[in-house]
Amino acid sequence: MREYARTPAYGDGIGSVTPLRDDGAGGRTPLRDSAWNPATPHHDGGVGGGGWDDDAPSTASAPAPSSDPDAGYAGVFVTKAVVSLPDGRQGVVRARKNGAVVVAIGTTKTLPNGVVTLDALTSASAMETVPESVLTLAPAQKKDNVVVVTSGEEQPRGATAVVISVDEGECVMKMDGTKEAAMMPATAIARVWVE
Repeated sequence: MREYARTPAYGDGIGSVTPLRDDGAGGRTPLRDSAWNPATPHHDGGVGGGGWDDDAPSTASAPAPSSDPDAGYAGVFVTKAVVSLPDGRQGVVRARKNGAVVVAIGTTKTLPNGVVTLDALTSASAMETVPESVLTLAPAQKKDNVVVVTSGEEQPRGATAVVISVDEGECVMKMDGTKEAAMMPATAIARVWVE
């Protein structure tokens, strides 16, 4: 019968079945260097008790402010929404300030069904600040990414989806979160520009 090398777990039964190392603080757990967390309090393993060092400075910090530019905003012109200006141009919402909206103006194309839609946006696109009252949401078309911008509807505000079809002011969408189909009025959703 052929002999094979044995691991410590299958040794002769003497000693530990798992290789351990002494971490210098009395622990015998096989920790890896990546297991240390900077938010963990400093452990003082010196003479005189070897407990937690309560005098070590705290590394905890306050929670970061929300990175959502639409936090607290209840209107329909959310960031990255495609909007139409009164002169027919279309663009993407970049920011809002005191009732005005900063829009990056893009180029449009006319679809076979006669609908004009935003086609391109570049880093050199002109930025224009316009009052919210003169803007309208650009109509969403099949395969557009959209976000729900009204509350109290079948889907919650902020839910995202992809448009499956549009018929007489109603949009059928596949919801990103649930993967289920949903129908909503076209006025309840905004086309989202994907960079």
